[in-house]
Amino acid sequence: MEGDIALAVVLLVLYFFAIAIRFLIVVAMVVLISDAIILFLNFLRTSKGIVLKDETKKKNVKRKKRVTYLLIVLLVIATAYTIFIFSNPLRRSEEAIRNNVLRQTPIGSTIEDVIQVIDNNESWSWWGRHIADIGYPADATLNTRIGSQSIGVNLGKYSGGFDVYVVAFWGFDDDGILLDVRIRKDVAGF
Repeated sequence: MEGDIALAVVLLVLYFFAIAIRFLIVVAMVVLISDAIILFLNFLRTSKGIVLKDETKKKNVKRKKRVTYLLIVLLVIATAYTIFIFSNPLRRSEEAIRNNVLRQTPIGSTIEDVIQVIDNNESWSWWGRHIADIGYPADATLNTRIGSQSIGVNLGKYSGGFDVYVVAFWGFDDDGILLDVRIRKDVAGF
């Protein structure tokens, strides 16, 4: 399971780097094509006996410096964007997110304590602001439930071609004591 998660993270990182590299390749190709056209036009001028003036040579040097600076700026922006995207804690594995949620709402907490933590966390949103009278599904089959009461909260979402919603479920016993927490990631599409 952890190997699958690690593979998914690696593939996601490669996906974003591929997008950044594609963008830089397109920019580089545009610059190279425009430079090739300029060189060809300059060749035509010199082959017809037209000698480039020093001012034209200076302009070409200035243009190449501008293009170099532009490529450096684009590379910095692409790197910053990649770092920004991967700094989102919701992109971590379900187990890592679960551990973070358990630090805030440890096993044995009361239902009131969990509600207080949820209310204090502005980025989490309730689903209908109610507590279910049944436990949350233990797996995709929905046959097994954890607890006799549950709370479901949307922790947030992230995008990377697909919208991925991260959902937390807290399962409580009949006395309102936390038994377990489950994290689930739901892919919503483009």
